[in-house]
Amino acid sequence: MKKALSLCLVVLLCLTFAACGDEDKAAAPAATDNAATTDAALVGTWVAADGETAIFNADATGSIDGDPFDWSVSGNKLTVTEQNGGTGKLVFTYAVAGNTLTLTNDEGSSMVYNKTVASAEPSGTTAPTQTPDPVTPTVANPSQVVSDGSDLIGIWKADDGLVMTINADGTGSMDDDAITWSVSGSTLALTEKASGETISVVYGTSGDTLTFFTPEGIVIMMFTKQ
Repeated sequence: MKKALSLCLVVLLCLTFAACGDEDKAAAPAATDNAATTDAALVGTWVAADGETAIFNADATGSIDGDPFDWSVSGNKLTVTEQNGGTGKLVFTYAVAGNTLTLTNDEGSSMVYNKTVASAEPSGTTAPTQTPDPVTPTVANPSQVVSDGSDLIGIWKADDGLVMTINADGTGSMDDDAITWSVSGSTLALTEKASGETISVVYGTSGDTLTFFTPEGIVIMMFTKQ
């Protein structure tokens, strides 16, 4: 009976202790594949909640905290290949929503980045190199400002098949379990009627996508509106 509401808590705990996946040890190609494509939406500087900085350049090069790499995309897959004779290669599923970038590895762990935007400079002057703010950024989600939760109303389905229904009267369901819900800022509280158990998650919506986050900005679960 509690399976649906407990699922988010289980995923959150797993993400907290998840170890980084091993890098792909396959040999790097001898030359850059001319058929590889790039995505202009990725070009720029991105900062994660833990301060990690990823830079994607328009010429398909980039760096993570100063370590250079080459990159390419195919569909929703991002491939990052180590430079300077290295053989490391990583493949992520990626999604860009406004100034938010989400990278998900093949183990299902995700990291969220915020894009840094340089201020406009007067004509004739050179913009200084922007240093990422050392202060931990606010939780990265596609919809920071939440007023009354009206963006939640509807039927949502997760990748694992979990179906969540949010009604305008503050009621709903997760699969067959009746729930009540409320929002405060960007925090969503879900309470199972039968047990009275409540979980709270940070959430964000972008079009037909609903995402649950930890307070640190790590993706817990994503839903698609039906």
